[in-house]
Amino acid sequence: MVFVNEAWNQTGDIVVYSNYHKYWLDRERKIKNPLFDVYSGKILDLKEGKMSAVQYFYQLLDPEIRSGVAICVVPSSNSGVKESGIGKLGEMLAGNGRKNMDDVTTTGNYNIAVCREDDERYPNELRNLKGMPSLLYYKGNIEIINQHKNIAAIGSRTLSEQGSKLAYRTGIKIAEEGFNLVNGLALGCDTLALKGALSVNGKCVVFLPCGLDRILPASNQELAEEILEKGGCLLSEYPEKTAVQKYRYVERDRLQSGISQGVIVIEAEQNSGTMHTADFAMRQYKRLACYAYSLLQMSSGNQYLENTGKSTVLHDETGLAAFLDNIKQSQSYEQMKLPF
Repeated sequence: MVFVNEAWNQTGDIVVYSNYHKYWLDRERKIKNPLFDVYSGKILDLKEGKMSAVQYFYQLLDPEIRSGVAICVVPSSNSGVKESGIGKLGEMLAGNGRKNMDDVTTTGNYNIAVCREDDERYPNELRNLKGMPSLLYYKGNIEIINQHKNIAAIGSRTLSEQGSKLAYRTGIKIAEEGFNLVNGLALGCDTLALKGALSVNGKCVVFLPCGLDRILPASNQELAEEILEKGGCLLSEYPEKTAVQKYRYVERDRLQSGISQGVIVIEAEQNSGTMHTADFAMRQYKRLACYAYSLLQMSSGNQYLENTGKSTVLHDETGLAAFLDNIKQSQSYEQMKLPF
């Protein structure tokens, strides 16, 4: 089936990414193949139409396929299969307009580019963690992520008056101490922390749960532009035109903590999305801090983190300064590769 046009690119190139190894050596005797690997498993998932596998191979193939080629899909040998993962993959590749991802695509006043895992600009902190994307889409200056240490300052969209003040002042302090400020551009805490950092010309790194051809929330369009104007960076693991889905917020959260040397929860209820990032931080062995819940009004999440004993409790700016100084003085270390 031809999805894009009728002309093949005439290169004749055949690219083999890896060998496929079947799962069973002997199905009847239940003898598994010791060569069966993750890649082979992804191929089986693709045949079953699992979107996680479709997305995996999309990210693998999309940057390699040049513009102006035909995307062809070989139908299943099983006549009963009407829709397969291969078909979905072909539609995604064709629907992206076929372009060389080594070239940048202009969106608004800034460019969307791609950073692959083998690029020296790829965030070093992500290299040590399992389940990280093989490439990142970005606008702005991605190099700042490896040039400076990163602190995620996060919290709920709905804040108390004291929480709002702490968010803004925390953003200022993080920037003044020479860290990049990381979060997800959400309303409430994220926005206030970003504005605080930008007020002292700090560098900000933002992960979006959608393609970078749009800003989410739309009301933060000007804030996103200011981040770029002041040398910051917007990132996503999703290509252009990828719509936001609820699960993508959670996937985004693992990247916020993943690139950061420390995570600070400013104010959050226990059922808020902020707790996903805090949970990832603990599982990734990141340094975690939260403001004392007794200082705040909407802070059941802070109370939970205090009770775990895994979070440094901040009572004032002196505590914040000590937490940041501890990270500033610490040496980077090889983290464990965790199965999540």
